[in-house]
Amino acid sequence: MLKNESFRRILYFSVLLLFVFGGTLALLNYSGVLAGDNVYTEDFSSLTHSGTVYTGGAAKLDTIVWADADGSTGPGEVDAGTNWRYVDMELDSNNRPVIAAIDNSTSDLYLIRWNGTAWTQADSSTAGVETVVSSTSASQVQLLIDGSNNIHLVWWDGADVHVKYWNGSAWGNLGSSTNVTDQLSFSGVSSPADYAYLDGSNYLNLAFSNASVWGAYFTRWSGSAWVKMDGTAGYDSVRLGILSGTIGLELDASNRPYVIWTETGGATEFRRWNGSAWVDMSGADADETVFAAAMYEDIEINSSTYPVVIGNDGGANNLFVSRWSGSAWVKMDGTAGYDSISTVANTQNERLVLLSDNPYIMWEEDAGDTLYESVNLTRWDGSKYAQMDGTAGTENLGAGVGGSPDFASSRLEFDSADKAHIYFANEEAAAEGGYYAQWDSGDGRWEDADGTAGIATVGSANNDATEGDLELNGTVPHVLMTTGSFPAGTPYYAYYSGLYASSGTVTLATDANTGGNVVLNATLTGTHVTTGGTITYAMSTNEGLSWDTATSGTLYTFVEKGDELLWRATITSDDGSATPTITGVSIAYNTNSAPGAPTLSLPADAATGVSVNPTFTMSSSDADSDRLWYVLEIGMTDDLLNNIFVFDQREDDYGWSASSYAAAATGSFTLPSEFDLDESKIYYWRARAYDENGLMSAVSGIYSFTVAADSVYEYITHFLSMEDIDLDASDFGGNFGINRVVKLPATNTYAAAVATVGSSNTQKLYVMDANGDEIPDILELTDTGAVFHSNNGSATFSASAVACGSYDAVIFDVDNDGDLDYASGYNDLYLCTNDGTGTFTASASLGTMSSLDGIRGADINNDGYLDVTNGEKMFIHDGTNTLALSATTFGTGIDSNDRFEMFDIDNDGDDDLVYVDWVAGGARTLKPYTNDGSGVFSAAATVAMGAMDDPVVTDFDLDGDKDLIFKPETDGSLTALMNNGAGSFTQLNDLDTGYVCVDTSMVVADIDGDGYEDIFCGSANGTANYVYRHPGKYSFTYAVRGQVEYEEEAVFGTYHGADFVSAD
Repeated sequence: MLKNESFRRILYFSVLLLFVFGGTLALLNYSGVLAGDNVYTEDFSSLTHSGTVYTGGAAKLDTIVWADADGSTGPGEVDAGTNWRYVDMELDSNNRPVIAAIDNSTSDLYLIRWNGTAWTQADSSTAGVETVVSSTSASQVQLLIDGSNNIHLVWWDGADVHVKYWNGSAWGNLGSSTNVTDQLSFSGVSSPADYAYLDGSNYLNLAFSNASVWGAYFTRWSGSAWVKMDGTAGYDSVRLGILSGTIGLELDASNRPYVIWTETGGATEFRRWNGSAWVDMSGADADETVFAAAMYEDIEINSSTYPVVIGNDGGANNLFVSRWSGSAWVKMDGTAGYDSISTVANTQNERLVLLSDNPYIMWEEDAGDTLYESVNLTRWDGSKYAQMDGTAGTENLGAGVGGSPDFASSRLEFDSADKAHIYFANEEAAAEGGYYAQWDSGDGRWEDADGTAGIATVGSANNDATEGDLELNGTVPHVLMTTGSFPAGTPYYAYYSGLYASSGTVTLATDANTGGNVVLNATLTGTHVTTGGTITYAMSTNEGLSWDTATSGTLYTFVEKGDELLWRATITSDDGSATPTITGVSIAYNTNSAPGAPTLSLPADAATGVSVNPTFTMSSSDADSDRLWYVLEIGMTDDLLNNIFVFDQREDDYGWSASSYAAAATGSFTLPSEFDLDESKIYYWRARAYDENGLMSAVSGIYSFTVAADSVYEYITHFLSMEDIDLDASDFGGNFGINRVVKLPATNTYAAAVATVGSSNTQKLYVMDANGDEIPDILELTDTGAVFHSNNGSATFSASAVACGSYDAVIFDVDNDGDLDYASGYNDLYLCTNDGTGTFTASASLGTMSSLDGIRGADINNDGYLDVTNGEKMFIHDGTNTLALSATTFGTGIDSNDRFEMFDIDNDGDDDLVYVDWVAGGARTLKPYTNDGSGVFSAAATVAMGAMDDPVVTDFDLDGDKDLIFKPETDGSLTALMNNGAGSFTQLNDLDTGYVCVDTSMVVADIDGDGYEDIFCGSANGTANYVYRHPGKYSFTYAVRGQVEYEEEAVFGTYHGADFVSAD
């Protein structure tokens, strides 16, 4: 990325080294997505950059996930228009694919290999596929490559085993002809399984059977002849007269063969060469019965040179697993017998792989309709058969494939990092193709090669993937698949390259910075688990004639306008492999002047009455007549350290179009409605200009403005309210007129009531949006029940009775469903659950209580859920959808004359309790109790007070903790109990000098919008209402606000012009 930080004509080069997990390489605004393990490359080979002057931008590069052999996007067709079957692929010592196959129409035996630039015959020069042998009648072929890159082709033609051998320069035979069994005077070979292996001397070992004279046989190539294991000419008769099925071969670490076969009757038998004779595992001259009634499928040798075998009985308990323990054939847990891992009658392509001597088994299953609908995998984890994530049992790898799948060619391999890789083909329906995945043990999931979760097709899906193969080079997968009409098809090849492919076109996005102090950063960001890497840079200022290694702190000075820079980079992974050099474009860095600091126009400095979404205008000039863009900052402090909005025209922020530039431009931006500013608040703003080369101006000065005050008081979301605590018991039953909804204008006189709600029985009013229409409604509590007043949007209300609660309520979302419910009651507490439309359903009684001073909501046990208390009993939220009466109670002695509040008095993050205790003679005592966070309360220091009444909670002294403000019982001034932050209080008297709240109640709210909480005091018997404004220090000033009778309850809210609700 390019940034200018000064006007010096120098280049500062910064190298950022990251240890990563694959990802994105961004160099000089060049970007591309890294794909692959260990090798990171940007391929600019088809693009010309050197000597070409660019003014900046970004070259967008395509990502190769699966590549053809030539590096283009794969899979790629190996041989067009062919009909291949029985395909087999191996990688030579250069990790290049070699492929053998049988033509399904002609039975010709084919071979083709990749020589690094093209598909060729075995000689690596003659183009195209090679017909090694014509008309073989082969029904299978095995391809083996020895350590000298010599090729062995082994096939069975229904009667004999044949071998063809490439010695590096020509095809030849091992012996006198391709027909091995004919050389041995042996005919009638039955169908083998895995029967050909190269030993440590690169000599071929073969096992085969006889169709007419049943038996198991073995021979090996000595370098000059086919011999027995003892070195004499011919073949070993491992077992005679009993073979009826497949035969298999495995070599141990000492190159000693283990031969396994299926006998007449279906038993799986076994013998091995011990160095002098064919014996069973105990060393006796006897057949080893692995499974009494199962056909052999696969064999592997563990680190103790003991075999692990899987078999198939063709019946209900389809797949068996057994291992040699050193003394017996046992299950994997060591108990006698064998494990049954599948109960499906038909399976195919059974694969057994050992990792740390634990078997991993993969197979395909047929549910009985001739389609193999599932690809299954299980493994022994040391205690059980499990899926890859440890879940017990077997996983169906093909479960996410759509349509009606028919799977084939399952492959399971482990790479050099012991990571599992799988491949299988799907021949049917819309989801046909070759499928691949690797197991990511860190994320616990199957992933595509690029780290995307899931099992996916190799490249784009190919029609009817009939067969396939999987090989690994380190951790890089190579896949071969045939596509066409079952059972054969055209071969396609792909490997996961991790390379970039040039798109053929460089897209230059925006102009690069052409002057000043330029910082170059390279970042490699991980999106896939792989090894780390380091980036090495070089810089040239002479068009690439010489290069200097670039490190942090290196300065490159551009003396003249038009001086050029050429950069390049190489990435080296931590395994030592490195990319080719990545050469960047040549960029001309020209000197340039920065634009001038913007001049601010509107809103003017110290402007008042500004709209909540004002239009900001500013202008600047540029000596080079460059195009200009602006960045606007808006904040609430005069140092703009408390910014709330930053808008960048260069980024097209919120419609501030980057295309609206011009020389000596005037910028104009209107604040979108979603960012409306707060009414009556002071804001500050400034701007900075950027030219088209990225040079930045000095910052402008700072202007202030004040947003106009609305004629309507802003809706307060916390439902501020006052309870009936005027100590006049008759208030609860008396008739105090009608509850009014009143407009609060900017003047000191109230307008007439715009709506009425409730009746003479009203006890409490609450503002709440109960029906989800984002318009505040009113909940009325009476002495006998509740009424919901739905706001129609114009300060008119529709009332409906609610058969839940009375007297008082706590409003909260009790069942965590996103709407507001409430708890209410007097003698008993009930939950009133909202269905989201303002319809409430009552619970059964949660417990008996006396309402005393009403109820409060608080998080008593500090578990994040609101609980309810009446100051004596606790109703604790269960964390789901209800409250439960706790056996624990608060202190003793509270009665209907006492008052209580719950708030954090000691600043420890939990809710504490404050009692105002009525003392004989009219005095009061404040009794604080601190909460230990679990709902256990301890008494703190008490405060003796005079005849005070009805406290409200507010941060009066602005020190961050909550204080208490009391009105006098009969006459006098407001009194504050100042919280010292540790749970104790100090009394401060005479907060006002005028009218006081007597026989009325008080509400706390920031009425004048100055950020300080004021006190609203209702009227009594037709007298005026009063507002006590907080001036920002230890006092209140008051003003008459009109004559609206208001005696018991009040809440604030906005009802389309109506702001104050009085319950009188």
